[in-house]
Amino acid sequence: MTPLLANHDSKETCLLYYIEKDEKAIFYGHDSGWFPKQTWDWLKVKKLDLAILECTTGNAPNCEVHMNVEDTLKTREWLIENCVMKAEGRIVVTHFSHNAHLLHEDLVHIFEPNGITVAFDGMQLDI
Repeated sequence: MTPLLANHDSKETCLLYYIEKDEKAIFYGHDSGWFPKQTWDWLKVKKLDLAILECTTGNAPNCEVHMNVEDTLKTREWLIENCVMKAEGRIVVTHFSHNAHLLHEDLVHIFEPNGITVAFDGMQLDI
Protein backbone atom coordinates (compact mmCIF):
# COMPACT_ATOMS: atom_id res chain seq x y z
CA MET A 1 0.00 0.00 0.00
CA THR A 2 1.35 3.40 -0.99
CA PRO A 3 -0.09 6.65 0.39
CA LEU A 4 -0.40 9.49 -2.13
CA LEU A 5 -1.18 13.12 -1.46
CA ALA A 6 -4.77 14.29 -1.73
CA ASN A 7 -6.04 17.83 -2.15
CA HIS A 8 -8.46 18.07 0.77
CA ASP A 9 -7.35 20.09 3.81
CA SER A 10 -4.26 22.29 3.86
CA LYS A 11 -4.02 21.95 7.67
CA GLU A 12 -3.65 18.17 7.50
CA THR A 13 -1.84 15.59 5.42
CA CYS A 14 -4.70 13.97 3.53
CA LEU A 15 -4.03 10.79 1.62
CA LEU A 16 -5.24 8.65 -1.25
CA TYR A 17 -4.06 5.06 -1.62
CA TYR A 18 -2.50 2.83 -4.24
CA ILE A 19 -2.94 -0.81 -3.25
CA GLU A 20 -1.14 -3.64 -5.01
CA LYS A 21 -1.32 -7.37 -4.33
CA ASP A 22 -0.89 -10.47 -6.48
CA GLU A 23 -0.30 -8.40 -9.63
CA LYS A 24 -3.58 -6.48 -9.13
CA ALA A 25 -3.61 -2.73 -8.50
CA ILE A 26 -6.26 -0.41 -7.07
CA PHE A 27 -6.26 3.36 -6.75
CA TYR A 28 -8.51 4.56 -3.91
CA GLY A 29 -9.07 8.24 -4.68
CA HIS A 30 -11.52 9.68 -2.16
CA ASP A 31 -11.78 12.92 -0.20
CA SER A 32 -9.83 15.01 -2.66
CA GLY A 33 -10.33 17.66 -5.25
CA TRP A 34 -8.11 17.59 -8.36
CA PHE A 35 -5.06 15.59 -7.30
CA PRO A 36 -1.73 17.33 -6.61
CA LYS A 37 0.82 17.19 -9.45
CA GLN A 38 3.06 14.74 -7.62
CA THR A 39 0.16 12.29 -7.29
CA TRP A 40 -0.59 12.51 -11.02
CA ASP A 41 3.11 12.08 -11.81
CA TRP A 42 3.36 9.02 -9.56
CA LEU A 43 0.26 7.41 -11.08
CA LYS A 44 1.44 8.02 -14.63
CA VAL A 45 3.76 4.99 -14.57
CA LYS A 46 1.25 2.58 -12.98
CA LYS A 47 -1.29 0.18 -14.47
CA LEU A 48 -4.60 -0.05 -12.63
CA ASP A 49 -7.16 -2.83 -12.50
CA LEU A 50 -9.53 -0.62 -10.53
CA ALA A 51 -9.83 3.08 -9.80
CA ILE A 52 -12.33 4.12 -7.14
CA LEU A 53 -13.10 7.81 -7.44
CA GLU A 54 -15.38 10.23 -5.67
CA CYS A 55 -18.12 12.60 -6.78
CA THR A 56 -19.14 14.30 -3.56
CA THR A 57 -20.55 17.51 -5.01
CA GLY A 58 -22.53 16.17 -7.98
CA ASN A 59 -23.19 18.88 -10.57
CA ALA A 60 -22.23 21.72 -8.20
CA PRO A 61 -19.30 23.92 -9.20
CA ASN A 62 -15.84 22.71 -8.24
CA CYS A 63 -15.18 23.16 -4.53
CA GLU A 64 -11.45 22.25 -4.76
CA VAL A 65 -11.49 19.74 -1.87
CA HIS A 66 -13.96 17.28 -3.41
CA MET A 67 -14.74 16.26 -6.95
CA ASN A 68 -17.87 16.99 -8.94
CA VAL A 69 -19.15 15.20 -12.06
CA GLU A 70 -16.87 17.17 -14.37
CA ASP A 71 -13.77 16.42 -12.26
CA THR A 72 -14.60 12.71 -12.11
CA LEU A 73 -15.04 12.53 -15.89
CA LYS A 74 -11.78 14.44 -16.43
CA THR A 75 -9.99 12.04 -14.08
CA ARG A 76 -11.32 9.07 -16.08
CA GLU A 77 -10.15 10.72 -19.29
CA TRP A 78 -6.67 11.35 -17.84
CA LEU A 79 -6.33 7.76 -16.57
CA ILE A 80 -7.23 6.39 -20.01
CA GLU A 81 -5.23 8.91 -22.09
CA ASN A 82 -2.13 8.24 -19.99
CA CYS A 83 -2.59 4.45 -20.26
CA VAL A 84 -2.88 4.11 -16.48
CA MET A 85 -5.99 1.91 -16.72
CA LYS A 86 -5.41 -1.64 -17.92
CA ALA A 87 -7.53 -2.57 -20.96
CA GLU A 88 -9.87 -4.59 -18.72
CA GLY A 89 -9.64 -2.08 -15.85
CA ARG A 90 -12.73 -0.65 -14.18
CA ILE A 91 -13.57 2.74 -12.77
CA VAL A 92 -16.10 3.01 -9.96
CA VAL A 93 -17.46 6.23 -8.52
CA THR A 94 -18.71 6.60 -4.95
CA HIS A 95 -18.58 9.04 -1.99
CA PHE A 96 -21.78 10.93 -2.86
CA SER A 97 -23.31 13.63 -0.70
CA HIS A 98 -27.05 14.09 -0.25
CA ASN A 99 -26.31 17.79 -0.72
CA ALA A 100 -25.62 17.07 -4.41
CA HIS A 101 -29.34 16.27 -4.85
CA LEU A 102 -28.71 13.39 -7.26
CA LEU A 103 -30.36 10.00 -6.89
CA HIS A 104 -28.54 6.77 -7.72
CA GLU A 105 -30.46 6.56 -11.01
CA ASP A 106 -29.32 10.10 -11.89
CA LEU A 107 -25.70 9.14 -11.25
CA VAL A 108 -26.07 5.99 -13.35
CA HIS A 109 -27.49 8.10 -16.21
CA ILE A 110 -24.47 10.44 -15.99
CA PHE A 111 -21.64 7.96 -15.46
CA GLU A 112 -22.46 4.61 -17.05
CA PRO A 113 -22.43 5.96 -20.66
CA ASN A 114 -18.88 7.08 -19.82
CA GLY A 115 -17.79 3.62 -18.70
CA ILE A 116 -17.92 4.41 -14.98
CA THR A 117 -19.80 2.12 -12.59
CA VAL A 118 -21.83 3.85 -9.87
CA ALA A 119 -21.33 2.27 -6.45
CA PHE A 120 -24.13 1.41 -4.05
CA ASP A 121 -24.36 0.28 -0.44
CA GLY A 122 -23.19 -3.30 -0.06
CA MET A 123 -21.48 -3.40 -3.45
CA GLN A 124 -18.74 -6.02 -3.82
CA LEU A 125 -16.21 -6.12 -6.64
CA ASP A 126 -14.08 -8.95 -7.96
CA ILE A 127 -10.77 -7.85 -9.39
